[in-house]
Amino acid sequence: MEQAEPKKRVRINVSTSVRGVRTADATVEYYDRPDTEATRQLVLAEVTGLMEMLDRHYPPQEVS
Repeated sequence: MEQAEPKKRVRINVSTSVRGVRTADATVEYYDRPDTEATRQLVLAEVTGLMEMLDRHYPPQEVS
């Protein structure tokens, strides 16, 4: 029997300021897991991975 994918929402926001500085943030929400330390660690690991990917794709910029 196949294991079902967890029900989650992933939101990524990339924005550019008036000065041209690009920033990104990510949110992950699980709907089918209890609020436990294991779930929080899972979410933190997933957000960390997303932020690392966003930093590679949108490198941090110097503010002048």
